[in-house]
Amino acid sequence: MKLWKICRVLENPMRFALLRTVSLSPQHALNVMQVAERAGQKKSVTSQYLKQLAEAGLLAVERKGSFAICASDHPCRFPLAQLQKALADFFAADPDGAKDDKALEKIHALSHHGRVTIVSKVADYAGGDMPLNELAKSTGFPPATLFRQLGILADAGIIAERKGADGRRAYSLAAQSGDLCIALVSLACDDRLDLNAQGS
Repeated sequence: MKLWKICRVLENPMRFALLRTVSLSPQHALNVMQVAERAGQKKSVTSQYLKQLAEAGLLAVERKGSFAICASDHPCRFPLAQLQKALADFFAADPDGAKDDKALEKIHALSHHGRVTIVSKVADYAGGDMPLNELAKSTGFPPATLFRQLGILADAGIIAERKGADGRRAYSLAAQSGDLCIALVSLACDDRLDLNAQGS
């Protein structure tokens, strides 16, 4: 599964909170009913959200008798393991979710294949800041689409806009802080990655 599809699963605040609940539990595992009770949600809704997290490779779901056990620390190969570790560290450092808004803003910005393409093109540009006309040429996006997507990435602090030497717009990756943000942007910079192909 591509990073943007995983981010699309993660950007839902309830799914993000459920992943935190499992990640912070003893042994990093709970059954579906325990997750639903802790989240104050119906079991059917919780079960659907947990299934989506499992399909994205962020949880493992295993049947034990009449229970479905969800675990957040199942072994993954790189690069999914990099994201899994960054999420676990983020949840451990912020168990109450006080910093979720900023993280979810970055996750949302990377939940669209066009925006991930832009990040990848800017990261790969060898000449410093990437001029707007070069970015438009390399992505093939219509101007209105390109500006809209750049705006979302800039608002999330992933892309920085500058004036080039000729006074025209140019773009570079913005400096990131925090392991989760660094991991997300790092994974977005390589559009060849298919996280499921690496194993989950």
